[in-house]
Amino acid sequence: MQTILLNPLANNLLMFARFQLIRPLNLLFIILGQCALLMHLIESNAAIQGFFLIFSTILSAAAGYVINDIFDIKADFVNRPTRPLVSGKISKTNAIVFYLTLLLSSLFIAYYAAIPGLLAVVVFINIALFFYALFVKRTAIVGNLLVSVCVGMVFIVCNLLAETPSILASGIGIFATAANFIRENFKSIEDFAGDKIASFRTLPVLIGSKNAMIATGFISLVFGGILLYRAIYPITPEVSTIAWALIAIIGGSAFFLIGIMALRNPDIVTAKKLSLITKFVMLIVIMLIFLL
Repeated sequence: MQTILLNPLANNLLMFARFQLIRPLNLLFIILGQCALLMHLIESNAAIQGFFLIFSTILSAAAGYVINDIFDIKADFVNRPTRPLVSGKISKTNAIVFYLTLLLSSLFIAYYAAIPGLLAVVVFINIALFFYALFVKRTAIVGNLLVSVCVGMVFIVCNLLAETPSILASGIGIFATAANFIRENFKSIEDFAGDKIASFRTLPVLIGSKNAMIATGFISLVFGGILLYRAIYPITPEVSTIAWALIAIIGGSAFFLIGIMALRNPDIVTAKKLSLITKFVMLIVIMLIFLL
């Protein structure tokens, strides 16, 4: 009787651990952004194809998060000891099976959707995220840039359903790439201790967390300045000038302030706060896309 009662509990705990592995909040950001873009790019009769596009890219992103945790166990013992693999909530074997399930499902859906170019994009994202987790993540700048390009691509891929390539989707993809690159740099600084123990060659490990913080602060200032400058220049005639100016001013001002905060307090505690703030700013911009 006790064994029967424990089995459902064990299954629920395993499901919760898998849920934690795939970073559901991050996936929600992607879903919202893609839905907002597709509202502007496709007709209602293409909604089913839009669903398949979103589903395949979301599964690819989820697979990327799982494989990242699998290869990051050593560093996460210091950086994130509550993560499912490190804390023992899920075994490495179970996580690998879960990863393969997500990977194959993303490829199958992309193939089944029969959207020209989608399967190629999904294959690229999965390969890129695998090699990012395997060794590219451990390389200064390149690792953060690669994963940020993948983030940008999940928005640019919405162009596959548009009659003509959309400057809006490309612009949001570039924004997401730059914003995520800044956030990844803050996360690298936040993870300095564990990455150093794991012998990762990230920027903070190579030049020190303070210098990496200063460099990221300058990058954020430049990015914020570019957005503010572009506020008076709509990215496409189809986009409301006021709506675009709102996005550019809010996003630009936020990243400009993030840069100032990073330069004023170039320490790991500030990096952790700015990583969360950057994520929040990205969410605000995604929500504002619905107003365009």
